[in-house]
This record gives sequence, structure tokens and C-alpha cells, in this order.
Amino acid sequence: MDYKNKFFPLDAEIFIKNLSHLIKKNRLEKNLRQIDLAEAIEVSLSTIKRIENADTSVETGALLKTIWYLGILDQLSHALPLVKDDELKNKRIRLSLVRDEDF
Repeated sequence: MDYKNKFFPLDAEIFIKNLSHLIKKNRLEKNLRQIDLAEAIEVSLSTIKRIENADTSVETGALLKTIWYLGILDQLSHALPLVKDDELKNKRIRLSLVRDEDF
């Protein structure tokens, strides 16, 4: 899939850019090379480079492993509202039935 020509919200782009800076800052504070981080979380060096360059097509799992390993995940998870499982059970959006007389 070609992600380069897809729409991406500006707010999300700014967020991922800030996150990529935080990732690089934390990696450098821990005296880790990009290859060291890649080997530690079992992803490719190019994936780490893409994460630090704010590439929006990076696999979510690789990004999550990176922020977990660097200790950023806890900080971010505290900012998320808590949604309980029972709030989501049996919640569906049903479209209304289209009838001929609607046209």
C-alpha cells in the first residue's frame, strides 16, 4: 500500500514528529545506538530510522515496542482516558434500512 500519497491529519503529523523527537532524545540519554535499540526490540535498523524520522507508515507494534523499551509508554498511557470493557460490549452502529420510497 502506498502511504506517501494518503491524507494524514496535521495534528497527528505534529504529534508523531514530537514523539519521534522524544524517542531519539530518550535513546541518546540511554547511550543507545540505533542498531542497539533495533536489536533489543527485534526490529530492523531501518525501522528505527523511520520511527525517528516520523514516518507515519511504521507498523504500530514496532512503534509501541520502541516507546515501551525506552520508558515512554507509561508516560503516554497516563494521558489516555480509561475506558472499561463493559462500556464497549454489544455496542454496534446499525445503518437504517434504505427503502425504495427514500429515492
